Amino acid sequence: MHLFTKLSADLTHLQKQLLDIVWNHHLETGKPYTTRSLQIDLGKIDLSKLLEGVSGSIIFETMENNARCYRLSLLGSLLSGHGSFLFSLLVRFFDFIKQTYERDRHIQTLDSAATRDHLHLSDQDMHYLYRLLSLGLPPHAPVSLSSMQPNGTWSAYVTDHVTELYLADDTMIYLDKLLSDTYDSTTPSTYNARLRHLVATTPPPIGNAVSPTEKTSRTSDERFRSQFVSRSRIIELQALKSKEFDLSRLVRMCEELVDCAEHENAHAVIMLTRAILDHVPPIFGFKAFSRVANNYGDKSFKDAMSHLENGSRRIADLNLHTRIRTREALPNMTQVGFSGPLDLLLSEIVRKLGK
Repeated sequence: MHLFTKLSADLTHLQKQLLDIVWNHHLETGKPYTTRSLQIDLGKIDLSKLLEGVSGSIIFETMENNARCYRLSLLGSLLSGHGSFLFSLLVRFFDFIKQTYERDRHIQTLDSAATRDHLHLSDQDMHYLYRLLSLGLPPHAPVSLSSMQPNGTWSAYVTDHVTELYLADDTMIYLDKLLSDTYDSTTPSTYNARLRHLVATTPPPIGNAVSPTEKTSRTSDERFRSQFVSRSRIIELQALKSKEFDLSRLVRMCEELVDCAEHENAHAVIMLTRAILDHVPPIFGFKAFSRVANNYGDKSFKDAMSHLENGSRRIADLNLHTRIRTREALPNMTQVGFSGPLDLLLSEIVRKLGK
């Protein structure tokens, strides 16, 4: 039994209706569906209770443009009313990838035009595939999207994982295994539960975090300078000459981040980190950093960017949107330190624009 078939059998009628509403909105607009709108559509039903037992690997509540909204994963789309058709479309697409690899073992890229021509897809089918791919392919997928344009065209790298697809006798079983590897039944789906889960499971940052009791015995040059944006990385960014992108704001944010980190201004550090994530997606051909994390680069890069997206952004939201309370627990540098994946992101910008 396919994973999505088993999961579908466990969903209630209202849960399936919720998935259909969010998918149909994504299909039409390419955007997540606001929690406010979803609440009206479903009536006086507690959404958090409705989603009890539904993994965040299927659907999850997030924050975009200061509004809470729901977004489907690729697996979640396959549990919607269009699920069977979408799964069949993905299988055809993967079969095309396999056949292309068999004809040309050195194949590096595929694009929407070649896919349309080979599979004889209609405009509607291409639109479905475009929206489906924009949700993000699994980490070990045979292709990794490199760009998606508003007009519905896209291009993708063919990864080394294409060999695993080549070895698979049954593409349906292969795709089901890919999806199974992304599913975690313990991942929460609602925003507040995701924040609590994130704070509880986020590992300490790379480097030696300094506690308040230690900071008085160390100099400013020793504290945190190497944990965030290194001076050499800033110099590399300054040296880039791009005709398409003005990097002056990015460089300035990095410089301010270094200064804030050295002074242990935790609120400013996490908010600047979030600002950088919002600033750089066009460099990679996307409008939102969540698309970069899901679609750009190999598995290791995606994993690091997913940690940066799901970790730093949620902690930023927690500190940015929390209203005044009777008691507070202030963020520290351990909580807001995401310098490792941030440096990896900046190094990829240097590599990409320095070509």
